[in-house]
Amino acid sequence: LVEDLHWAQEPLLDLLERVLEECTCPLLLVCTARPELHEARPTWGRRRDATTMWLEPLAEEDAAELLRAYHDVIPDELREPVLARAEGNPFFLEELALAVARRGEPVSAIPDTVQAVLAARIDLLPPLEKAALQAAAVIGRVFWRGPVHALLDRAAPDFGLLEAGDFVRPRPSSALREEKEYAFKHALTRDVAYASLSDERRTALHGSFARWLEDVGGGRDEHAAFLAHHYAEAAHAPGGAEQAVLWQRRAAELAIGRYELEEALALLDRALELEERPLGRLELFRLVGRANALKHDGAPFLEAMTSAIALSCDDATSAELYADLSFETALRAGMWRKRPERELVDGWIDRALELAEAGSRSRARALIARCVWAPAGNGEAAREAFEIAEAIGDPELRSYALDARGITSWVAGEREAGREFEDRRFDLIDAITDPDHLADIHYAPVSGCVWLGNFEEARQLAGEHDRLTRNLTAHHRIHGVAVLVEVEELIGDWARIRESLELRAEESILANLETPCVRSPRSLTVLAVAEHVLGDEAKARRYEELADQFGMEGYGHVLETPRLRLALLRDDLETVERLAFEPLPDRGWHRGWMLLSTESVRLDALAKLGRREELEAWPAEKPHTYLEPFRLRALGLVREDEALLAEALREFEALGLAWHAEQTRVALGV
Repeated sequence: LVEDLHWAQEPLLDLLERVLEECTCPLLLVCTARPELHEARPTWGRRRDATTMWLEPLAEEDAAELLRAYHDVIPDELREPVLARAEGNPFFLEELALAVARRGEPVSAIPDTVQAVLAARIDLLPPLEKAALQAAAVIGRVFWRGPVHALLDRAAPDFGLLEAGDFVRPRPSSALREEKEYAFKHALTRDVAYASLSDERRTALHGSFARWLEDVGGGRDEHAAFLAHHYAEAAHAPGGAEQAVLWQRRAAELAIGRYELEEALALLDRALELEERPLGRLELFRLVGRANALKHDGAPFLEAMTSAIALSCDDATSAELYADLSFETALRAGMWRKRPERELVDGWIDRALELAEAGSRSRARALIARCVWAPAGNGEAAREAFEIAEAIGDPELRSYALDARGITSWVAGEREAGREFEDRRFDLIDAITDPDHLADIHYAPVSGCVWLGNFEEARQLAGEHDRLTRNLTAHHRIHGVAVLVEVEELIGDWARIRESLELRAEESILANLETPCVRSPRSLTVLAVAEHVLGDEAKARRYEELADQFGMEGYGHVLETPRLRLALLRDDLETVERLAFEPLPDRGWHRGWMLLSTESVRLDALAKLGRREELEAWPAEKPHTYLEPFRLRALGLVREDEALLAEALREFEALGLAWHAEQTRVALGV
């Protein structure tokens, strides 16, 4: 049972989703929440195995039953008026009952909102206990006895009186060592007590609690979010803004490390409201850029980095910022609704290289960006980046430089070398802690595995990538399931896509409509292919229409390949003709397995269109690798050569590509 889930932060919501997805034993999860939970998780309660119950106000007989608990303090003649005023709200009913019992006034004299009832009850407390409740409200929904004493200049209020009045409740354990912990019975109680303070008193109490916590806790990271909040609320006091910015920045850095990116961005936005120093604002904008990059939100990432660059006053800092801008853009090329023009990103990379010192980290990152963004012909840049990374000794930089070498080698046709460079990144895993980076290390070798026909290894790598991304962001979770879908797409295991991945892919995509991802419409189109192959054309059309709604531009073959496959299956030659010759990208690199997918489907399309000249000119592939049977089959079809088709069939069977083998048997008429 998880109550009040609308108050939960992202990590708890992510944990519950993971438990539901991965638990293999019978599990009943009961949650209570207000409707606003659906703003954070729109798909919750809509699973096939989920039931949503909307709680209406208590029926009259149920409200009367609840009121019987107060039979010894409420006269019979007051029960009906209390029930009528509460209108089925159980919390309001309890508060009304307590107010009537303790004030001894007629119901008509009791305020008609729960907040007003609470305020009236708080006003009846003795002055010291009322002040204690107000001080506790400043601390938060959960608070501790020690700081309340400190905020009241060591006065000793009677906490038993607050418990007896049903304002607060003791908790069995405490987040602060050797401190008795309490919680307000209801968030409204805390809100009303907090609102009863003057602005001046509220500011003073926030500052006092922040200083108490910093003194007692020694400014530990675990208290950073608390300190950020309370110093921010005291920002208008002398010296308050400086402390607020300091702790908001630290709390934001920690939140970014935990991938609690919305929390980090909220902290940074508030810090920017208070920070006036140009250098301080530059560093805050840089953190905003980093958080949005990890969130895969291209537009605010670019806006933040542009703001930081405008504040830079020296070449070294500008080089770092341009390197960051180009590196993240290249690495996360699918995070834009419209992919940036090559000339724009090339300009950022050129500027970073112009400003960066030889052998610097900034130069290495800019070179890596060049290799990832436009890998063709940039093998020398990859080698230089790797040499710099080796000299600096930074394992993260070395890993990304190896990736650059792998990508440039792959595009140059040196696929075995490309696979070797990607495999070498695993030697650095123990020195890398960023899960986003670890996920990248695990999924990069999928290209080599597919090329060599090692499909089980590709599945294992995709599965580990999925595991690493599940606890990051909603956008990362799309990547996790999308790579699994892409591997099965290459294999042609459409039934596995439907049975194991389809529902989760759709849910993940619908849960992340805020930040664009090219893999969202692409995965939906692959689902459409799977449903068409398996005979559900209506479902295929639905997925296809949903994919079209994303309106992403500039991604060429990445999006068009599954559409081309669908057109081939439907014998839609007009669409096949239009899509089969989409130029391959000259920037915005996507992993090599997407090129394998594109080239295999284009071979099928050329055969369908009877383009023998283009097929005869297609370079032969290494025997027993992924593309070779597609090439053989296409040539066999345009030449009407059964021997070539039979050879293609043997190759498909040897690789374990059962669906493609079956398509070849159909072509052979066997």
